[in-house]
Amino acid sequence: MPAYDLIGDIHGQADALLELLHRLGYRLVSGRHRHPDGRRAVFLGDFIDRGPRSRRVLEIVRAMIDAGEALAVMGNHEFNALLFHTTDPGTGQPLRAHTLRHVRQHDAFLREYRDDPAALAEAVAWFRTLPLLLDLGPEGPRVVHACWDAEAVAWLQRQPWHPAGEPLPEAFLAAAARPGTREHAVAERLLKGPEIPLPDGLRCRSRDGNVRRHARVNWWDAALPDGPERLLLPEQECRRAVAAAERFPDLSAVPPYPPDAPPVFFGHYWRRIGEPVMGPNWACLDWSAAAERGGHLACYRWEPDQPGRPLDRRRAVSVPVPPRSGL
Repeated sequence: MPAYDLIGDIHGQADALLELLHRLGYRLVSGRHRHPDGRRAVFLGDFIDRGPRSRRVLEIVRAMIDAGEALAVMGNHEFNALLFHTTDPGTGQPLRAHTLRHVRQHDAFLREYRDDPAALAEAVAWFRTLPLLLDLGPEGPRVVHACWDAEAVAWLQRQPWHPAGEPLPEAFLAAAARPGTREHAVAERLLKGPEIPLPDGLRCRSRDGNVRRHARVNWWDAALPDGPERLLLPEQECRRAVAAAERFPDLSAVPPYPPDAPPVFFGHYWRRIGEPVMGPNWACLDWSAAAERGGHLACYRWEPDQPGRPLDRRRAVSVPVPPRSGL
């Protein structure tokens, strides 16, 4: 029976990652971290950006994967980096435009590689090797960065390069950068999750400071009613405005994750202490390690007796990440 340690969004917090691995019992052996009991780490993506040591995080994670001590899926930040550093063969322009906003989002990563373009190219090439999802069944869980969407998963699993474990084809990247394509829809759903337009022209500021015209949707908790409770709105005044809107968005296109489906682990959603992070067959392991005011780097310990049992909050392990300096 497999034993996994599923680890959420790291975002350049290498010190927290090292502390968490140590708490979980991993030890440095021949340049990579391994567990004496044969456990494997499973990383949920978003290794880079925001935090101070993305390059060190990649060194740690890549060494574990190369040695067979870990698995990983791609996060939206790795995917954005791929598009940022990949040129469209048709236009000669980057697939992700180098706008001021995009450069700011990617700045922490870029600064670490400013004087080492070869290492930057190698890191970006490695991002292409990361799968968009993992299905570790029949005795293991499902793993995706943002959303396990049945239609998107089925489309991806039909692609010949996905089950073969091949790098993402350049044709997929080019198509995924163009809104309106199937590739774009699949990448958006798996790596960023479902979103819907806010009603009546409302605007909300997200936790990363960006003004949003769309709201993220809770796709995982089948116990929530189809109403404002399913929208992830960080600002209280925005939640009140949406609840009072005359026309509430139709959520029928975002059905909740089936309560009888295999357990799924994901990150992406900036959960805070006190917010729901786990249900019987789902767990969000992004506990805001990248938050300016500090958060936690989280892990769920999947034990051999887990199949057939509800997920257990007591099996979660986390380490605190201090606020960023200067706040």
